[in-house]
Amino acid sequence: MTKALVLGKFLPLHKGHEYLIDYAIKNSDKLYIIVDNIYDEIIPLDTRMNWIKELYPNAIVLTQERSLPQNPNETNDFWEQWEYELKKILPENIDIVFASETYGEKLAQVLNAKFKMVDFERKKVNISATKIRNNVFENWEFISNVAKSYFVKKVCIFGPESTGKSTLTKKLAEYFNTTYVEEYARNVIEKKNGNIDYCDMLKIVNGHNNAIKNKLSNANKLLFVDTDAITSKIWSLKLFNKYPKEIEDIINKTNYDLYLLLDVDVPWIKDVVRYFPDNRKDFFDICKSELENYNKKYIIINGNFEERFQKAVLAIKENINVW
Repeated sequence: MTKALVLGKFLPLHKGHEYLIDYAIKNSDKLYIIVDNIYDEIIPLDTRMNWIKELYPNAIVLTQERSLPQNPNETNDFWEQWEYELKKILPENIDIVFASETYGEKLAQVLNAKFKMVDFERKKVNISATKIRNNVFENWEFISNVAKSYFVKKVCIFGPESTGKSTLTKKLAEYFNTTYVEEYARNVIEKKNGNIDYCDMLKIVNGHNNAIKNKLSNANKLLFVDTDAITSKIWSLKLFNKYPKEIEDIINKTNYDLYLLLDVDVPWIKDVVRYFPDNRKDFFDICKSELENYNKKYIIINGNFEERFQKAVLAIKENINVW
């Protein structure tokens, strides 16, 4: 049985890494992939390891217990440190090391293994992690599909009832050729014929959050989201004078790159999921106050529906750099 090793930082995981790992899999019986535990975590270690595990479930994914020097010039015992740490975590001897960098040959010597250089000149996949980090979206097609969701920019369409949030969300997703997340509350309330209970609030937030996670993997640079957990907090306070404290945790853990706050200068349209046709300006003020309370970046969008769309497109292009 041929036991192989691939070592990398995977900052981020890209198509070149996939070519290397696929080559190693085809030319070995068992593959160990070590994800480098580095000092400067541009991307968290757990995130990088999860990418590898998701894409290569049959590989054995490991990492060293501590961060190690990255350049032999840093210390006289550079290779001794690496030999000690790798042999400590590898459960068996390695027969062959696959790499696309020159360090692989020395690493193979240290592990008493053979060495195979794979696409060193980048003729098969002309990309590097450094190039991607310098401009993620210009090199979007080279990022592994499992890693793309990490970089997707999220835009939340936010505001009072009957301001065109759902329509604008869908229209923006179509314009930017990407996916979107519907307002989860609508599904819950429609099933209950317009009724809502306090116990539904946390269900709505969790369902909405899960929908976001599911849609991120298919998003093309941008993901548009109709409302968020802050909306649920506002509604819970308005309807029940309280809100589940778990909502606060979700608000603090969920980051949007931009909020589009829709003004109330369009006509009210009656709907089973809408409750308060009067004093929409008060609701708008609460929405604005909450965004400021959580220090969220937002832009107010007003005008008729076509003007809203044009203003939203402009706001996104001016504030989110994915081109």
